[in-house]
Amino acid sequence: MEKLRLAKRDAGTFELSTTHKESDRRIALAHWLTKKDHPLTWRSIVNRVWQYHFGAGIVATPNDFGRMGEEPSHPQLLDWLAVELVESGWNIRHIQQLILTSATYQQNSQIGPVSRSVDPQNRWLGRFPRRRLEAEQIRDLALAASGRLVERIGGPSVFPPQPASIGQFRDKTAGTWTNSTGPDRYRRSLYTFWQRMSPYPSLVLFDAPSRERCTVARPTTNTPLQALVLLNDPHFVDLARGLGRRMLATGDNISERIHTGFLATVSRPPDAVELAAFRRFVGDGEDPDTWFGLAQVLLNLDETITRE
Repeated sequence: MEKLRLAKRDAGTFELSTTHKESDRRIALAHWLTKKDHPLTWRSIVNRVWQYHFGAGIVATPNDFGRMGEEPSHPQLLDWLAVELVESGWNIRHIQQLILTSATYQQNSQIGPVSRSVDPQNRWLGRFPRRRLEAEQIRDLALAASGRLVERIGGPSVFPPQPASIGQFRDKTAGTWTNSTGPDRYRRSLYTFWQRMSPYPSLVLFDAPSRERCTVARPTTNTPLQALVLLNDPHFVDLARGLGRRMLATGDNISERIHTGFLATVSRPPDAVELAAFRRFVGDGEDPDTWFGLAQVLLNLDETITRE
């Protein structure tokens, strides 16, 4: 089993000849950073992977990793994950699988009186840290729920639909935005063409960074505009219609249609109260617009866009 060295004030020296070239210095730095026993590199990497899944890292200051930052909440876990990363051949997917299949990750976010009094900030992870999905995940979730998500991997950037009036507010140097047609309209948000001066508005409203500078951890805001995006943005309206058609295509049984919508958005069946309320809402189930309205409600639920 590989062992990590403790971080020391003396970072070590680079082995360079007196006649070395400038490129040799960069190579020496790369070799030093990727040593198997490097005290910070592997801890820093697994800390950021952990932060991605839990919202906060084992070390809460990922940019100040060491003496100037906070101490790790679970130092032994951090060391174990770092060693596991090295021994797996630097396999990030392996670390992801370890985290996602752990009992800690699979907890729910409900907080009881004991947890509230003993660990109100959830530093010890006695429950899952409830948090909203990131901007790209929210759009991708709506795409998947509507049945229109194009799962093709790779290829050039795409231009998903934007409101027509957005053009008047775009930076003049950004050029025109021509909405993609066909399958490209429904590709994952990862492939959205990004202009730093005029970023995609619905993603920015859900706190996607502008990419003008490196963002280590995204902030999470809560504004009325976010609800308006999910209800009124033409692209989300289109996806809600797709979800409505998907529920209609399930069959003639109204309850089964509602179950389909719930499973597609919140990954659970409706409870008795919810089922009764939505059955009243759709009436005899013959009007397609009622299913479109139900789809809009489901896509705009806090539970839909929140990881719990």
